[in-house]
Amino acid sequence: MLVQTALGPVVLTASDIGLRSVRYADHDPAGHTGPLLDDAAAQLQEYLAGRRRAFDLPLDWTGMTDFQAKVLKAVATIPYGETRWYVQVAEAIDRPTAVRAVGGALARNPLPIVLPCHRVLPVGGGLAGYGGSERRGGRPDVKQRLLNLERAFA
Repeated sequence: MLVQTALGPVVLTASDIGLRSVRYADHDPAGHTGPLLDDAAAQLQEYLAGRRRAFDLPLDWTGMTDFQAKVLKAVATIPYGETRWYVQVAEAIDRPTAVRAVGGALARNPLPIVLPCHRVLPVGGGLAGYGGSERRGGRPDVKQRLLNLERAFA
């Protein structure tokens, strides 16, 4: 399902299990609709308008490695308006030396915004990358906009 948002067009996909992906794109390759995608689109719009701080959707975790799911579940616990460092996420999953692997897992997050990888920053400063796009290097501009949005409504 293609959703026009303040961040630009976003494509949502779902399976019978739950929401499967959130991607920044300019076309809807699947053309799917349905109650889950309608609900996901509404929650996304509410979040972007500052009226929602967390998503309440079933998620489809299939296709993720156990490590990636563990990283993304840890990231899902970061409160709205707060940030963590990659090393803090690695420590939260009891893998303190796996900082680069955490970054790799976040780069492949199929559910950006919903699983808020934008809240994870490098220790040295800056934004690092941000996924959710076919664009090489991701969308750090979107990451900054999401962080600014959460700070404004926190």
